[in-house]
Amino acid sequence: MFTTRLRYPSLLALAISTWACSHKDIPAPAPAPNTCSYTLDGRPATGTAKAIRNPAYHLLDATGDHPAELLTITCTSTTASTASPLLFSLSFIKFLPESDAAFRPLPSPGIDVLRHNPATGSAYTNYTLGVNLTLKTTSTGGFSGTFGGEYPATATSPRSAFVAGVFTDVHP
Repeated sequence: MFTTRLRYPSLLALAISTWACSHKDIPAPAPAPNTCSYTLDGRPATGTAKAIRNPAYHLLDATGDHPAELLTITCTSTTASTASPLLFSLSFIKFLPESDAAFRPLPSPGIDVLRHNPATGSAYTNYTLGVNLTLKTTSTGGFSGTFGGEYPATATSPRSAFVAGVFTDVHP
C-alpha cells in the first residue's frame, strides 16, 4: 500500500508536467494594428496609436538645410490607476528622397508626454534619459517599433520611466 500511494502522486506529477509543457507552444495573439502598450512607473497601459507624416520638414545642421520627412507616432492611453488619458509622441526622421525603411530617431531622441511639467513650467514632459526607440516598416505599409526612456527625479517630481513600450502596425 505504501508503494501504491507513491506511484499515483508520481503519475499525477508526470501528467501535470506533460500538460504544462504542451501548452507552452501556443503563441500569444498578435497585437491589433494601430495600438500601443507599455509600462509607466510600474503600471501597465494600452492604447491607440496613429502615425503623422510631415514631408515638408527641414533638418538644419552645420552643413546646411536638408529636406526631410518627420514621422511622429502618437499614443493615447489610459492607465488602470487614472481615468485621464495620457498622450505622448515618438519622432523619427529620414532625409528626402530616402525610403520609409530609412526612418531613424531624431538626433536627440525623446518621449514627449503632453502633461504639465512642474520642474520647467512646460506643457510637455520630455523623457530623454536612456531613450531607446526602434522602428520598422510593416508589410501593410505601417510602422511597428519599441520604446523606453526615463525622466529624472527633480525637487518637484519623482523619477518616471517608460518600460517595454511597443507600437504595432501604426498607419496615418
